[in-house]
Amino acid sequence: MGPRVCIEVKGVGFGYQGGQALSDVSFSVHEGEYLGIIGPNGGGKTTLLKIVLGLLSPDEGSVRLFGEPSEEFSQRYRIGYVPQGHGAEPFPASVSEVVWSGRFPRMGLLARRSPEDREAVGRAMEAAGVHEISRRLLGQLSGGERQRVSIARALASGPEVLILDEPSVGVDIGAQEAFYAFLGKLNRDQGMTILFVSHDVGVVAREVGTLLCLNKRMVCHGRPENIIKGDFLETVYGSHVKNVYHRHGNLKNAGHDAGHDAGGCDAP
Repeated sequence: MGPRVCIEVKGVGFGYQGGQALSDVSFSVHEGEYLGIIGPNGGGKTTLLKIVLGLLSPDEGSVRLFGEPSEEFSQRYRIGYVPQGHGAEPFPASVSEVVWSGRFPRMGLLARRSPEDREAVGRAMEAAGVHEISRRLLGQLSGGERQRVSIARALASGPEVLILDEPSVGVDIGAQEAFYAFLGKLNRDQGMTILFVSHDVGVVAREVGTLLCLNKRMVCHGRPENIIKGDFLETVYGSHVKNVYHRHGNLKNAGHDAGHDAGGCDAP
């Protein structure tokens, strides 16, 4: 028996007033999987994440979380979320205060802090490497440090799945490398199921165990080494993408296998 399915997306379609954002998108995410989602601007990546999280309702199709229909799923603390740009703008709060706010969905906003809550918040700060700066204000931190605080906040509820939208925005190149190493460690050492959206095709293909390319519909889904070898990336992004990818070097699989083969690839 293989890893259980955490997220199941079936035939999802969604449109805004300006037109169709997603059409007939179907895929599953298994426990322990490390999934990268790539695609051009306007390809529906953020919309897809919001539908998975229940922030938007699909016009067509369905989403199941841990086997339950998304609209009936009440244990939202099992999924940690870092939205696009979160942590990029500092505000007058300490690191500790921000991380504790991520615990509220599980403990309740007005509940007293139990030893279990304190232990969970401490583990989250240790995992994200922000424990020693817990008393500092966000405005005193670098972009990379603020991003780690955002991760600690998402981890404070003790999630089984971590979802990140453009997590390296506003972070310098050196901090980006450390950040992706940190995500890989979470996946390998703690078995954390991770989904993240990025425009950096080379980094995503090098780091993740499974790759999903989205351009309003699912273009490709499978192992990176079976995907980054055809012409479909040029079709989706333009001819410059292969050069960007090759500059980043060889692939490596930092995630769990989760049972995926090559997957199907179509030109959009």
